[in-house]
Amino acid sequence: MYPVQVTEAAIDELELSLGLSLDAERRAILRCQETRDIRACPGSGKTTLLVVKLALLAARWPYRYRGICVLSHTNVARREIQKGFPAAPCLEALNSYPHFVGTVQSFIDTFLGVQGAISRFGKRPVVLDNDRYHNEARREFAQGRWKQYKAAAGSIVSWYGDAPGVLGDFVAGLEYQDESLSLPPLGVRGHAVGPNTATYKQLEAFKSTLSKRGFFRYGDMDALDGWYLKEFPEVAPVLQHRFPVVFIDEAQDTHTRQAELIGRLFTDGSVVQRFGDDRQANYAGSSMQESNQDATFPTAKTLPMQRSHRLSCSIAHLAFNVSKDHPEQFSGNPKYPDRRHTAFVFSREAASKVIPAFAELVASEVGPGLPAKDIRVVGANTQVREEEKKFPSAIGDYCPDFIPRSRVVRPRLEYFAQHLAGAAALLDAGEPVYRAKDILLDALARVLTLQGVQLEGASVTAVRLMHELRCMPDTHRALTTALAQTCLDLASVVPPLHEQLANNLLVPLRDFHKSEWNHTVKTFLEASEVTESAPIQPPPQAKEIFHYRVNDGDVAAQLSTIHAVKGETVKAILLLETMTYTHDLKQLIAQGYLSARRPKKSPGIHDANHLKRVFVGMTRPTHLLCLAVYTEHITNELREQMRSFGWSFVDLR
Repeated sequence: MYPVQVTEAAIDELELSLGLSLDAERRAILRCQETRDIRACPGSGKTTLLVVKLALLAARWPYRYRGICVLSHTNVARREIQKGFPAAPCLEALNSYPHFVGTVQSFIDTFLGVQGAISRFGKRPVVLDNDRYHNEARREFAQGRWKQYKAAAGSIVSWYGDAPGVLGDFVAGLEYQDESLSLPPLGVRGHAVGPNTATYKQLEAFKSTLSKRGFFRYGDMDALDGWYLKEFPEVAPVLQHRFPVVFIDEAQDTHTRQAELIGRLFTDGSVVQRFGDDRQANYAGSSMQESNQDATFPTAKTLPMQRSHRLSCSIAHLAFNVSKDHPEQFSGNPKYPDRRHTAFVFSREAASKVIPAFAELVASEVGPGLPAKDIRVVGANTQVREEEKKFPSAIGDYCPDFIPRSRVVRPRLEYFAQHLAGAAALLDAGEPVYRAKDILLDALARVLTLQGVQLEGASVTAVRLMHELRCMPDTHRALTTALAQTCLDLASVVPPLHEQLANNLLVPLRDFHKSEWNHTVKTFLEASEVTESAPIQPPPQAKEIFHYRVNDGDVAAQLSTIHAVKGETVKAILLLETMTYTHDLKQLIAQGYLSARRPKKSPGIHDANHLKRVFVGMTRPTHLLCLAVYTEHITNELREQMRSFGWSFVDLR
């Protein structure tokens, strides 16, 4: 039973206090007291509406020990919901018992996985992190390799060889695979081992030992969630009583396993309302990951949100056909005037002219001088391909100077003095201090590696070093203090000599070696290739913002992947044709998705993913929507179909 009766008078009162305008479509959702899915079009304000609904419930909540459950797919989405809480004082109560506001995964782990760990192994998780688990697993197996894990070690070596790190990496990756907490299939073709073998039993004992200490991988918690619910099915009615109302935001991105568990927990005993847009399902991963998303959203019991506050009416018209199942009927915001939404058709030689031409159009249609975050140039791919037939393959084909954050690689520095100079150059350029500290940590990891020190059987890296120091608080404190002081010294007018800086940083590492530094380390510490004629430059940085001088002023544009703008609102966007298996815009134009016609049959997997990406890109801007289309990928007939649908064209040669 729904615990609160929402009246029109209550909606009117909240509408007035929050300064909102709630139409009949939104009022129907606010009044809904049954399990339903709410399918929201882009820019419809679904998160705002969810917060309004929570305020209506929280102000009249009748229970002291029963609560409202609010779940989201990511912490970003959860924070967006909580950002709205200050608008109504009653909402602050949702941040504490008996209510729950968090991600789907945190809810499942809190009420199932953690309880499963306690019930099965007698220990609450101490470590729930793959990297930290890696270190503990390697240490445990190394200590017992010649005793309790001897047969298992021999089998692993026979399967994969005895190269350094093979044993440790194998055991560190073992996860419980199902609700029975069994191990995955062990062995290779022709050498598989079953659950009755000594190898399996030893690895099972190894895994159990770590579990009893409270060390788990993320995948272990997935299995423990299911194990606990299977062993204690009475937890479902208990949670249904605790949470009579459950809301799920960004439901289209919920993983199949998570959706199945939530469905088992909340049956007819709770009202479950899911908010989302399946047209914008997360597409950033592989096809396998995409197929792991909840395919049950939305159900037939759906309430629509078809009016977009973000999109102009003309952009809503251009985007309505870009969906994999059927044309979408949603309306735009009439307060935004129509613009010249343009397809720039370019030759290979004119690819570099596309973004400047877009900047010219932005200046005349939207205005110059806007922040770069409001003017976006996006594509699906950042990996440039050299093959002739794959052009245009990526954003770099349009702007060779583009350097995405994911592609930034720190240059290899040969001597300690070069690391110091690189850190100093960063500080001198006004970069964040943590970037300078990262370079210094790389130098210290190199020192230990050259000295022959290993951490859990592997060479020392900055990440492994800092993970190891988590168990050595005094050393961790001494090193972080030394790093901070070194950065201050490097930024001073007259920095100390590099020998003194090196000594300051090396003192905290005395626990990792018991002898003098060897010859290789001394060479690394003492040699220097830094001269006045060849100074060390700051490591390369991402280059994603570009400035264009046009007749009406300056236009700044930010380049990124389409995935990076998901959930954002911008004023103008240019969607670049790129290649992911096939050319995205070429495929969608040829099949009529960007004009008034579309194929009768459902799209294949690649075209379906193109549609998701392009739909997200096309539904970000409030004012101006543009495309970049390779001239060889569009015929005159297709051009006329798009023009009659509302697109303008500019040819670049």
